[in-house]
Amino acid sequence: MNICDARGQAVRLGESAGTGGEATVYTLKDRPGWLAKIYKQAPRPNYARKLHWMVAHPPANPTSGLDHPSLAWPSELVYDGRRKLAGYLMPHIQGTTSLLEVFNPRRRAEILPGFDRRYLHRAARNLAATLDVLHSSGYVVGDLNESNILVTPSALVTLIDADSFQVQEQRNGRMINYPCPVGKLEYTPPELQGKTMENVLRLPQHDSFGLGVLIFQLLMEGNHPFRAQWLREGEPPPIEVRIARGLFPYTASFGDPVRPPKNAPHMDSLHPALVALILRCFVDGQRDPASRPKPAEWEQGLREAEKELIRCSQGHIYSLHQNTCPICPPAVTSKAPNTASQPVSAKAPQGTASKRNSSAPTARPIRVHPTAVVPPSTSTSGRTSAPVSNPSLSQWLRGQTLPPTFWYKNRSPSAPIVAQASPKTKLVKSLMIGGSLGALAGMVSGGLVGLILGSSGNAAAWSVIWASGGIAAGLLHGWKPGYRLAQRVGQIIGWERFWMGIGLLGGAALGGMLGMVFWWAIFPIFIGLFAGAKLGFSAGRKIWMAGNRYGWERIWAVSGAFSAAALGWIIARWANAVGLGHLSDQFASFVAGWLTSRSVSWPLVLVATGALGGAFGGAIAGTITNLFGRLAGLVD
Repeated sequence: MNICDARGQAVRLGESAGTGGEATVYTLKDRPGWLAKIYKQAPRPNYARKLHWMVAHPPANPTSGLDHPSLAWPSELVYDGRRKLAGYLMPHIQGTTSLLEVFNPRRRAEILPGFDRRYLHRAARNLAATLDVLHSSGYVVGDLNESNILVTPSALVTLIDADSFQVQEQRNGRMINYPCPVGKLEYTPPELQGKTMENVLRLPQHDSFGLGVLIFQLLMEGNHPFRAQWLREGEPPPIEVRIARGLFPYTASFGDPVRPPKNAPHMDSLHPALVALILRCFVDGQRDPASRPKPAEWEQGLREAEKELIRCSQGHIYSLHQNTCPICPPAVTSKAPNTASQPVSAKAPQGTASKRNSSAPTARPIRVHPTAVVPPSTSTSGRTSAPVSNPSLSQWLRGQTLPPTFWYKNRSPSAPIVAQASPKTKLVKSLMIGGSLGALAGMVSGGLVGLILGSSGNAAAWSVIWASGGIAAGLLHGWKPGYRLAQRVGQIIGWERFWMGIGLLGGAALGGMLGMVFWWAIFPIFIGLFAGAKLGFSAGRKIWMAGNRYGWERIWAVSGAFSAAALGWIIARWANAVGLGHLSDQFASFVAGWLTSRSVSWPLVLVATGALGGAFGGAIAGTITNLFGRLAGLVD
């Protein structure tokens, strides 16, 4: 076969590296590291112009610093003896496997030993980052599926078959579209099912559906998101029909014909941020394709989920929000030494920052080597440093999370049960911690309220100042019990079952009461029970789906903070009413007179006296709200 480049120089083809329906890929004898894709027949019309544009306008390579091409992009066109387009040259990515084999747990264990959930998350993240760069350059894959993605043992990915991508060329002030003429039904969004792809203008949101399917398969042991048990009679419809109808089994409600496969992992095993993105992709995206998460959003969600992957004492990798390893058998009390679960960490790649809180840019995948996994930092005595079980309030308010080392409570499921602290000890801790922090928060709020009330001529409104301190103390102490309670609900019951159960019971009760209006007949009562239960079940599912967008831990933390603030208001008002406010009033009046006698400006006097009143209210409210949390086991 006589092949030459654009300058007329011969291109010497080597052995075949693979063949497909339209082309064969060859190695090059005189150019190691490169391949030639040669079409078996004349390529499709306009392919020459399309490939010319792609060669002249390549997208950025997000892994150029790692000496890895994320895209097998056409670099040069080659021609036959009649100067007709014969194919193109592209980089040769060696030592890879197809994404299909990575999906399969058994095949993955054979060909990529050690490629655990950390690597699955990283491969998904790298895929999302690569697709984000491609979209930023104006290209759309179109036929995004598992067969045109390669994966390395270090979780780097490469998109191949770039000549099938959709290309839009600007020529003489108008846009010329070179469509992607093919598509795999399992990765085609519902709005394109049944359409002829040769004339369809692909949009980034169409790629977003395929990306969601691939990420779901990576993290859910190869299960397609629309693979399901069929609960109706007859043969189940093919998967493309289920996609078109939006039969997503993981949110199926009462009366729906599908349920998740029996052997599939539960979706609760995924980090809440990923669950929210999945629901947006396959539930919200069914009604509004534009609501599907963009690749950059997937990359950010995967980054957040990857930070919370931890390793149990048996070596299993799971997400921190599950609290205990879902793979290990139930814990049995033993006298074995405490081998706490270890957080997963990785060395930063060469040329990147080595700080634990550093992260790569959105469009920049990070390379992870199998040998780069290191144990958590240890002290000179060889023991793992004890981390804190909850994030700091400032980080939580900014929407940030700490690395697993600072999140995970250092006690393994098999560790001996430690005796609970006595009520007296809890009271002392509440006085020392809750009271002091509550006083500090109340001091700030009381000083501000004292200044405002004093400037309006109402300096003696101590009940308001006390209550402001109680509110501040409640906000400070209430978010953590709410967060911990939400974690327990998610671990023990599961948020999907929780809200569907609440909806089922509430709907049945309401429907039964409405049915009892017709006291002369028994059937309306049963009809009301059934109809109310069905509507309540559906409403509970919708509440669960809506809350997953923000995270139930965060929602309950906010609710706990405001509930504790209301409790702090009540406690502070009560304390003021029983006479404690009179004592603080006398003390504050003494302090005000002492400051005034020393020519301290009146605004500072108002701030100081208000801070004292707020500190009293905050100390009392902080002590009591903190004690409630300790008695309920929601505060350490």
